[in-house]
Amino acid sequence: MAERALLCFSVYTNGAKLLSTKTGPGSIDCIHGIRFLSMSWVILGHSFVMGLQVTDNIQNFIKVGYTRWTFQAILNATVSVDTFFTLSGLLMVYLVMKELRKKPPTGSFFLNFYFHRFWRLTPPYMLVLMVYVSLFHYTGDGPIWPQKSIEPDECEGNWWANLLYINNLHNFGGQSEPTQTRTCSLLLVTRGEHGDNFDIYYVKPYCRIGPYLVGMITGYILYRTECKVYMNKLTNCVGWAVAAAVALAVVYGLFESTNGHPISTDVGALYNALARTAWGASVSWVIFACATGYGG
Repeated sequence: MAERALLCFSVYTNGAKLLSTKTGPGSIDCIHGIRFLSMSWVILGHSFVMGLQVTDNIQNFIKVGYTRWTFQAILNATVSVDTFFTLSGLLMVYLVMKELRKKPPTGSFFLNFYFHRFWRLTPPYMLVLMVYVSLFHYTGDGPIWPQKSIEPDECEGNWWANLLYINNLHNFGGQSEPTQTRTCSLLLVTRGEHGDNFDIYYVKPYCRIGPYLVGMITGYILYRTECKVYMNKLTNCVGWAVAAAVALAVVYGLFESTNGHPISTDVGALYNALARTAWGASVSWVIFACATGYGG
């Protein structure tokens, strides 16, 4: 037991595991590439958002950015997060069903499942929060470097909500208005005065459950079929075409609305209600096709 505990801090042992390209039987290898691309997209979007904190000509920046259809990949970069919801739902069902095949479900099984997930995520999560609140403002210097971390008081006062994973249900009213307005103006809405969308819509779990459920359904299908499905070329091509069209519509479909041609309330409501679920369905098709041997 002591040896295993010490190996947790071994650079050699952990480095070998991190750099290993070996995959176990029944693994879905395409997920790793999707993770990398999605995380790169998340970093790209946040790089723009963080840059807005020290930008004086935001209006000029937005005016130029909104006129470029390629910039929609930044404005709608939030769907990259829905990719991770899809992956999480898929893997949860796929892996749990495989475990339940080995042994019947018991109360201890589900208790261990939730405890393991909590124990795996919480230490690094709390470490990042501690560094952000206490040490971040010491990592840089200069005339535009913030003297304190962004929203430090909010993080310090609500650490317990993060520990219990209910921070997305907790009121974000304490967040500074300028920061909230600037952050949401780029990725969520086209006008800063609608910054409440972040609290009301963006972070609420019931508004983001669609991609997770789609992932769960896909994981169940992959489990039941054991990733062995027959599709003719026509079905495969149609599936890829529809998935690509839906994904492009989600990311680039609002281009006209950001250039002086606002969409109707009905269309806006339809987009907000279905866009993230549709994106999750497109990602699920990519995983399903690749896992069953129809990825290309």
